[in-house]
Amino acid sequence: MGRRVQEDTSLVRTQIQLTPKQYAFLKARSIDQDISLAQVIRSFVDDQLARHRQSAERVIELFGRFQAKTENLSQQRNPF
Repeated sequence: MGRRVQEDTSLVRTQIQLTPKQYAFLKARSIDQDISLAQVIRSFVDDQLARHRQSAERVIELFGRFQAKTENLSQQRNPF
C-alpha cells in the first residue's frame, strides 16, 4: 500500500490543469500505490515542502558556522 501523508482536517479544494502526460503519470502512481490521485499530488507537495525545509535548515546551519571577528563590520574602514 502507498505511503500515507500526515492527515490534515483542513484541506483546501483547488482545481489544476495537467497535460495528458502529467495526468497519465499521476494516475499510474495512484493505481500502483492504491491511493487517490489527490493523495498522490498531496504526497508530491509534502515531499517538496520537506526538501524546502531541509534546504533552509542547511543554509542556517552553514551560516551559523561563520562569525565576524568584530562586533560591527560596518564601522571598519577600507585601509587602502
